[in-house]
Amino acid sequence: MTVRLVRTVEIAEIAGSARFDTFYIDMEHSSFSLETTAQICMARLALGITPLVRVANTSPESIGRVPDGGALA
Repeated sequence: MTVRLVRTVEIAEIAGSARFDTFYIDMEHSSFSLETTAQICMARLALGITPLVRVANTSPESIGRVPDGGALA
């Protein structure tokens, strides 16, 4: 499941009820903030869904902070 528009943690519940085992947040082609991305990642982890994130750019700051917010890959 890929997310680009929904910005609330309820999307994790939707993915869980649909039985997705991974969830992909696209920060490159959306305006998701790091804080919003982290909140959604943590909600997914609590439901047993692997959160994956595509970072907005290849700067060390972008790459290093996303896993700190709960992304697994």
